Amino acid sequence: MKTIVCLFIFIRPLIAQMDANKKYLLEQSLPDVCREILQSSNVSNQYQISDHLNPFYLEADFNGDQKIDAAIVVQEKTNRKIGIMIIHGGSKSYHILGAGKELGNGGDDFAWMDIWKVYRQKQIGKKLKPIVLSGAGIWIEKSESASAIVYWDGKGYRWYQAGD
Repeated sequence: MKTIVCLFIFIRPLIAQMDANKKYLLEQSLPDVCREILQSSNVSNQYQISDHLNPFYLEADFNGDQKIDAAIVVQEKTNRKIGIMIIHGGSKSYHILGAGKELGNGGDDFAWMDIWKVYRQKQIGKKLKPIVLSGAGIWIEKSESASAIVYWDGKGYRWYQAGD
């Protein structure tokens, strides 16, 4: 029993160091503007980068301002819920989807999401009035189940259910 307790006491700091190294490597993979925003006190106190998905971030012009934006998988630190942080490269503002904040049928925890990619089509839907996108969207999916497209409507991010 003493051996197990000693091992636990010895290994625990190593695990914490591994987590710190992983966080550092994830942050260093991001564009500079994203690192700056993520390291600001109000963001870093509440959210952390998650490796829930691979890739853990996407780049595209999501809001149509001709500047590259980034979508990053994040986890809210208190409730541990998964979501997406979209950072607008032009304005350096950010938007949280999920991670404790409701969005469409996705709810407030995107832990169910196991596929995501940039949606580059210029419109969504083939109904009488399709939605014309100002920038790229984000295709999110639970494999062999539901899918949706998250897009910028000029004021905020919206949810379009693509399949169930």
